[in-house]
Amino acid sequence: MENFLTIALKKNPYLTGFRLEEIVSSDKTEYICVERAGKRSSEYNYFIYLKSTEKLPQENGIDFLGEWILNNYKKELLQEVLKSRFIGFYPDDTDEILKIAEKSTSVFDEIYCKKIIVKNLSNYFKENNSLSIEGFLRFRVREFKHLIEMLLSNAIDEFYIKEEYNEFTKLLKIYLEESGSLVDLVHIQANPDGNFILYDFKKTRLLVSFDEIELIENAFTMEDLLLSQLIALAPKKIIWHNNTEFKNLELVNLFKDIFGNRFSECTGCELCDKEKYI
Repeated sequence: MENFLTIALKKNPYLTGFRLEEIVSSDKTEYICVERAGKRSSEYNYFIYLKSTEKLPQENGIDFLGEWILNNYKKELLQEVLKSRFIGFYPDDTDEILKIAEKSTSVFDEIYCKKIIVKNLSNYFKENNSLSIEGFLRFRVREFKHLIEMLLSNAIDEFYIKEEYNEFTKLLKIYLEESGSLVDLVHIQANPDGNFILYDFKKTRLLVSFDEIELIENAFTMEDLLLSQLIALAPKKIIWHNNTEFKNLELVNLFKDIFGNRFSECTGCELCDKEKYI
């Protein structure tokens, strides 16, 4: 019994990692051909024809097709769904949202997406021996598109948070540029318990330790108090004294974004020694 399979697609299969040998066993294949559509079709650019004595495609062929579709069309679908479902963004914003969505895609998302595509391909080939890749994605994988929408929605939320963060740091930098510095140098000692102590250029105590300040109804964190104090002092130089037990990369990165060249990190001195906290 002869089995035929036709796959229509817009992308050049030779340039997208499409391996025909993954679809069928070579010893059972009688005919494999890739043709350019030319004037024969206004919708598709390429046709793949297969003829075999065994069922087309094989189970491993469906798995390969699923992975190939995911690798070659995920970005395209992200762009399509973003334009159709989430409108009103400038081109630069759209590019940034797509980058965030692609970057935030987890291994679980990849596995889940592939599973959805493979399941739908298996059901599709039970009744069909021709496949339009673009048509299949348009009408057969609603679960996949729903996941794409979720990824984009999360990416848009992250985009807005990033925009607010950038605006926040921008305003603080403008304030620092326009205000005068009250001190030349401030040393920050970060304690393992999350408190901070500020010292002057001689490394003698400059201000009270923040653990002596009562936080009013948890309205402010220690980080909030530290930032507000540094903005008020507007020092010409800030040195962050780290230690092996306290790491707050988000806070350090925030200070780098706000204070720029004014901010630096010390990798080892008496203030970095956890045994010498006051």
